[in-house]
Amino acid sequence: MKLLSDIFDDGTSRIGIWESETGNGEGSLQNGMRGSGASSQVLSCLRMFPGLENSYIVYDKNGKPYLNESTRGKISLSHSHGMLAIIHDRKSETGIDLEKVGDKVIRIRHKFLHPDELSACGAQPDARALHIYWGAKEALYKCYGKRSLHFSENLRVEAFTTETEGEVRGEIRVAGISRIKKLYYRFMGHYLLVYIRNS
Repeated sequence: MKLLSDIFDDGTSRIGIWESETGNGEGSLQNGMRGSGASSQVLSCLRMFPGLENSYIVYDKNGKPYLNESTRGKISLSHSHGMLAIIHDRKSETGIDLEKVGDKVIRIRHKFLHPDELSACGAQPDARALHIYWGAKEALYKCYGKRSLHFSENLRVEAFTTETEGEVRGEIRVAGISRIKKLYYRFMGHYLLVYIRNS
């Protein structure tokens, strides 16, 4: 795996993005992010974070990844077409999503958007805006870490203006309890990165 840029560190979270240097990167990454352990590819990337050189990843019953020592913080992983993104938060649960931008999201928008969000998108929604909604909800889902959530009902994203990079406000609504999260997004060529930033 090739690190595409220096690991981004905002003082709270650290993010690294890697690209597979082999033709079968996607399958290897997908297999390495399931079950009870991570692949050597994923671990080698994780261990590039200072302080995590000897860490490894364990998964709970819902498939949520954790570091083997909880005192080292929280992590979230995402992969897309041979690309891998890892976020490490020093204290709080977090989430990240990396997606290749395409038009399919337009056809399936009713499956993950609440009616209020559909209305905010308009009759002819922009694919980039829909990817921000989807990426934000994926990051929120990973942060919550349980499989009982419905994207259209339990995960909400406030209306926003689509830019090359920016901030959106997300909400996890479960059993009458609301958790507000700040998310950042950035378009990088053909990809969109969305992640939670805990301040």
